[in-house]
Amino acid sequence: MSYFSVTPYRKIASLSNLMDRVFDDVITRTNLPWAEALGLAIDVHQTEDAYVVTADLPGWTADQIKIEVLDNVVSIRGEKVEEKSEEKAGYLLKERRSGNFSRSFSLPKAIDSSKVQAELQNGVLSLNLPLAEEVKPKAVSVNVK
Repeated sequence: MSYFSVTPYRKIASLSNLMDRVFDDVITRTNLPWAEALGLAIDVHQTEDAYVVTADLPGWTADQIKIEVLDNVVSIRGEKVEEKSEEKAGYLLKERRSGNFSRSFSLPKAIDSSKVQAELQNGVLSLNLPLAEEVKPKAVSVNVK
């Protein structure tokens, strides 16, 4: 007589493997990089007097992107309307995205929103976010009496 032991751990591992295959298949079929499939990927670095944010937005135009800054929170939103075509039946493949995205993130220090600059060049969005005056270190001279 042979015994076959089934443990709950095997069932959990099997379910985990199944979920991995499902998500791998979704990402592979959409042919999107992880960051784009999950949201807007950004790079942020700090200079002496500002934060610099960079984001890849290929195929987007400046009028499709909205940027808001409040204290130390930056919000980047975009909306791309699908092109209407009379020849929809003629498509063999249609993968170009339309729709919208939204990404908000907090920075450690307050930003001077009146001096924010944004530029979109070759599909790369660059933001220059100057630090607010009260955040910048100030040199104080000592007077001798």
